Amino acid sequence: ENAPSGEDDGLIYEVGTWSPTVGDGSNNATGYTTQVGAYTRIGRLCVASFDIRVSNMGSISTGALEIGGLPFTTKNDGVYYGQPVFAYALKAAATQQVAFQTYPNTTYGKVVHDNWTANSHTTLPASTHVDTGTYIRGTISYHVE
Repeated sequence: ENAPSGEDDGLIYEVGTWSPTVGDGSNNATGYTTQVGAYTRIGRLCVASFDIRVSNMGSISTGALEIGGLPFTTKNDGVYYGQPVFAYALKAAATQQVAFQTYPNTTYGKVVHDNWTANSHTTLPASTHVDTGTYIRGTISYHVE
């Protein structure tokens, strides 16, 4: 659906669905009990929600836990955005806030532990934290080209 707010202003308004993936940077899970995503794009802002439950890990190993298949490529501006996400049934308990970090000019983001006190974050190794039955849900916003 594409409905500019005025005939000549060029503002993009689009809503749709997408298929989020869980992976480690090299491999994705090969089965999902739940794999749904919805988005709204207004101009250069995309708000995307996702709900994933893994049923088959496939060849996921120790690479950083990633959510892929974002509906649009992130803006190539050198800025990294971190936003909270909900993760349930992670194999290893999170000790800090779990967040979703986007990267410029990509269609994925990494799930990280944010430590606001130390102003730092670390990536989560996929095979350490994701197993059959893991839920990851969230809503993120990011800039697109």
